[in-house]
Order: sequence, then structure tokens, then C-alpha cells
Amino acid sequence: MPRRVIASGRSCLECSRRKIKCDRSLPCGYCVKVRVTCAYPPGRRKRSRSPDTGSSDVISRIERIEETLQALGEGMAQIRDLWQGGPLLARRPEILTPRQDTPTGQEITPPGQDGSCADGFLGYDRPSPDYGLPAPGVCTASCGGPEPLEALHPSPITISFLWQWYLDSVDPVLKIFHTPSVQRDVMHMIRHGTTSDLATECLLFTIYYAAVISMPSHTCQDELGDDKPTLLKRYRTGVEHTLAQLDIVTTSNLTVLQATTIYLTTTRFDPHGASVPTLLPILITTAHRLHLHHDGTTLSLPPFETELRRLLWWHLITLDIRTAEDHNTLPRISPQTFTTHLPTNTPDTTLHPTMTHPPTPLPPGTKTPLLFTLLRFQCSLFTHHILFPTSTPNSPSKPPSQPTTLQFHQTLETTYLHHLDPTIPLDFITAASTRLLLVKWKLTLCRPKLDTPGGRFLREVQGGDYRRVCGEVLRKAITLRDYEPGRKWGWLFQRDM
Repeated sequence: MPRRVIASGRSCLECSRRKIKCDRSLPCGYCVKVRVTCAYPPGRRKRSRSPDTGSSDVISRIERIEETLQALGEGMAQIRDLWQGGPLLARRPEILTPRQDTPTGQEITPPGQDGSCADGFLGYDRPSPDYGLPAPGVCTASCGGPEPLEALHPSPITISFLWQWYLDSVDPVLKIFHTPSVQRDVMHMIRHGTTSDLATECLLFTIYYAAVISMPSHTCQDELGDDKPTLLKRYRTGVEHTLAQLDIVTTSNLTVLQATTIYLTTTRFDPHGASVPTLLPILITTAHRLHLHHDGTTLSLPPFETELRRLLWWHLITLDIRTAEDHNTLPRISPQTFTTHLPTNTPDTTLHPTMTHPPTPLPPGTKTPLLFTLLRFQCSLFTHHILFPTSTPNSPSKPPSQPTTLQFHQTLETTYLHHLDPTIPLDFITAASTRLLLVKWKLTLCRPKLDTPGGRFLREVQGGDYRRVCGEVLRKAITLRDYEPGRKWGWLFQRDM
């Protein structure tokens, strides 16, 4: 379809709804990409402005430009300082004492020793590690001082409190590592004040940080004696210092990837957190280099490591989709480019670093500490099909139909949600958050389409009354938000309610 540029004015209706920049063509580039009808609102009558008003507008614009240039100058000065190399760029050995009890702290030797990725690699540019600089977006202003890492660790009593809070408020909804193995590292830190290696220290700082993210502000003040922003800055600095020294671009340490994934998942809820869109491509590239997109059974890896790799990879998929939603971009991981299976639905107690046989999978729907995470993984993959049906080659050009979505909904209900007990807080949160996501899919599929370039909405839309579905979304979101026994897990759903 030929496109013509129209006069400058307001964005088209679709771009205005998505709050993105419109190129004001007819049809515009975004509407062409997502294959929807492009329409513009009727023009508004120009208001007469006095010469004084025009002059004041010009002056205010000049002042904003000056402020922007000044901020850019300050940013360039910080970048220049980093390039000149300060105390942060001094390297620290990545492994001080190898961990004997679990492969998560060991170096991984990927199947391809040349570092190349097999089929499915998306071809991201790798930042050059030759300069010894931190990965882009890792070291923010909080990394500006030479403060030693030892000074950033809390006291043993506080570590114990933060670890218990993490187990109660974060681990049930963000299960990414083998809890018994990490428990030994935490106890070693409490007793001796040291860690076995820098990767473990990075993971501990990430645990502190995630625990504070999930903590109400009054609890931070009452239990830890500091306000929440101060605590977040302290532990964020610890995470960023250790990541800068570990270099996620070249690392082969699974613990480093686990810590970075937890950090990027939780920093989305920190107003001063790291830039997830900047760091996530680097993390995904490293995951591809280590062949996490291939199942460990096809690489002849031990069962314990295979389960940890599955957990980590599916958390990356979920984070990739959520980041694409947050920033109106396309996901970097597509379903056609990986073969990694879902983790086995089994509790941590059945896993051990020395195990030689894979764990026996429990019947579908069996309640384990991993059930919430497994449901989240499956819903994330289906979300990819609904929101980004054209993001990869050879994929269907349309999202799943209403019957397909309804069938998936019924499968989740009969296989998983039907067996949950609504009187148990985590079961209630699992069911309520899943059903909220399901009704949001329904809202996406039955959203009214424009049937004319002039912008008239169709009266009848597929899937029923659009307003009714909007009301259903609001009711389920309020139910999830107002459930008092589940408040400690509500931090993960802040952007959904």
C-alpha cells in the first residue's frame, strides 16, 4: 500500500493508545507493522495565540535545550572517568575457592569451545571485553566510589533476617536456584563473614537486594533501621560492583547468570534500578554462548545441572517477554529458537549436586514449591504467541484464536488451578494471578478494531462485550491486590494491578 506523509499534527489512534511515537504517515509505520487499520482523530481548530505567548514558548524551549545539553555534558564527564579507569576497573579473581558441593559455582565448559552458538542464536553483537569495562548499564552512579565490598554486607543478624524474608517473599514466586545449596553459602557468610568466590558474593548481594525490593517501607525502617531507598542503593551498589568485576559478557559461571537474572527481574520495581533493556541482551547472548537454549539431556549434562539450566533459561524467557511489554519492543527469544524443556515439577529436596539419575516427575498439577513458577513459564510462552505473533519468521501472522485460548484456559484450570486450595495464601495467589493473566489475554483478543480510516469502532467485536471484559480485568486485579494474606508476594504483580 502506498504511504503518504500527512501534515504535522496529532498521532494516529493506535500510536496514541500505545503511547509511542507516530511517524504521521497514512498508514503509519507502526500500524503497518502490526497490521491494524491506521486512523487519525479529527483535526482541532487552531487557537489564536498572541505574539507574547509565542515568544514565551520559544524561550521555554531554549531553556529546556540548555538543560538537556548540560545534563549530557555531565554524563560525558562520567563516561570519560570510566574510560580513564578508576579503582572499580581493577580486576578481582573470579574464583577464589572452587565450590565442591554444587555445579552452580563452577565454570561451565560449553559444548562449543570456540564460544560460537548453535542454531537458534539470534546474532546479537557482543560488546568487546578487551577494555575491562563493566557491561553497559551495570555500573550506574552508585558505582562511583571505591567503597570495599566488605563494608556493603549487612551484619550476620541482618543477613539471617534478609535470607528468611527472601525465602518467604521472593523464593516462592521467583524460584531460580537450588535453595539448600545457597543456604549453605548464606550460613557460611553468617558464621565466617566471607564467601567461597566472587560469584557467590554477587548472588548474596542480589538476595539482599531482592528481599528489600519485596519489603514494605515501614518494615525496612522498623527491622533494619534504614529507609528503603538507602538499603536499595547499598545492596544495588554491591551487585553492580561484583557484576562489573565478574564481567557477564565473558563469564561461564552459572551462578553469575542466576544472580544477574534475579537482579534484572527485581530491579524493574526499583525507580533507580539498572537499565533492563540494556543489560538483558547481554545476558541472553551469554546464555546462548553457554547453550542454555538447548536442553541439558541433549548435551549429556548431569541431571542436577540440567534442572538448574532449565530454570534459568525459562526465567530469561519470562523476563524477555515482560521487558518487551514494558518498553513496547519485540522479544529477543522466540519459541522456534530453543529446545530447552520446562523444569521438572519436583521439590528441591529431591535434587542433589551428585545425583546421577534425573528426578522422577510428579503427576501434572501436583502441588510443589515449583508449581507457581511452572505456571508462570507456561503463561509467558502463551503470552508470546498472543502479543507477538509476527515477531519471528515462519510464525503465524495472527494471534491464537478465541477457541485456542479458551482451550488453553480450560487446560490450566483442570490440570493445575482446580487442585489449588483457596484457603492457602500461595495457592490463592497462584490461581488469582493466573486467572488475571488469562482474562487480560481475552481483553487483547477482543479489543475493538477500526473498520474505517475515519476511526469508527466496530459495534460488535469478537469474543463478547469489550467493556464487560475490561470490568472483569479490573475486578480480578482488585481481588489480587486486596488479598491481605498474599501481600508479601504482591511486589511481583505491581505492574499488573
